[in-house]
Amino acid sequence: MGTTQRKQISKRELLNKNQILHMDKAGDLSRNSFRYYTRKTTLQKIRDSKSLYISSFADMNDLEEAEMHEENKNSVFALCFCNTGSEGIPMWYMYSGIFGDGACLKFTPSQMLQMIKNLKTVYEIGRDNHNTGRILEVGKDIDIQYGWVYYKDNQNDIYFKNQWYRIDDDQEGFLKQNYFVKSYPWSYERECRIVFIPRAGINPYKIALPIPGEILEQIKIIRGPETDESEIGEK
Repeated sequence: MGTTQRKQISKRELLNKNQILHMDKAGDLSRNSFRYYTRKTTLQKIRDSKSLYISSFADMNDLEEAEMHEENKNSVFALCFCNTGSEGIPMWYMYSGIFGDGACLKFTPSQMLQMIKNLKTVYEIGRDNHNTGRILEVGKDIDIQYGWVYYKDNQNDIYFKNQWYRIDDDQEGFLKQNYFVKSYPWSYERECRIVFIPRAGINPYKIALPIPGEILEQIKIIRGPETDESEIGEK
């Protein structure tokens, strides 16, 4: 990795490479599906509530990422997907349980783009993991950011979409309060995420994103390598 060519780039140029909302067509977004790996019990909650549950950075499995955002790790939330055209066994055992017996919700690029562009509200989940009834409006109560994750090495060079970059003007500024940076060993995840940043005075424990009905009906559900089809109703 040390001899891999690094392309010189400015902070602004690298950030501009990650602008999902400038993409008008699903093909511009990605040629691959967006996969959400989860446990069987969580899949049932998703089906019952027709929503995806979103935890704070404090609950990230990458402890270094939580440390990067120590000051606000409890108040910023991320919904994460694996953007790939092939199956990844490590993803099953990392996110669906140690026995790989969970499920994966497979969103097409078209479904993902539709969900992002029509995201107007989320709702609050309390410490009892139930809906509190409070609706949070995007642009009023909560702000949203979208994009792919950048992966940094020990020198803070950046691996992004199969290319290494070296920021030549403001490396520290790029990393500061950037909710799309993880360490390079996590690059196998090919992660795309939606980040939710509540405004002052809004302090949810968790939040949930309603899945539009037309998308919910069409999502493909894949069973884990150790899961029986009858357990999740694969479709």
